[in-house]
Amino acid sequence: MGINMRIRHYWDKVRYQQFGKLDENGIVDVFAYDGLDVKGDPIFDRNVNIFNIDLQYNWRFAPGSDVIFVWKNQIYNSDKQYERDYLANLGGLFKSVQTNSFSIRVLYFLDYLYLFPRKVS
Repeated sequence: MGINMRIRHYWDKVRYQQFGKLDENGIVDVFAYDGLDVKGDPIFDRNVNIFNIDLQYNWRFAPGSDVIFVWKNQIYNSDKQYERDYLANLGGLFKSVQTNSFSIRVLYFLDYLYLFPRKVS
């Protein structure tokens, strides 16, 4: 038996510096668009957060045969608060919606030769 837990936090501040269009030859044609609204605030810049917890319990009940229980928790947030520091950012993340999933997987080893033995002549 064994338990494995993984905790991951992915944080990215997305700031657009220029906008363009990829042409047929693979060259980027840069637009004269600055990405600002009428107030001068960036429209597309984002603060992206993903926080995951994966908890896995493995039970080997026979040689080559396992039962695996998995719980996954994910919190995802994307907002315009990209000027925050790390701790303020992490604290704001836990106010977001969480997604939980639970799964069970059973692997059972079948010995083909035991079920269908060869006939020796």
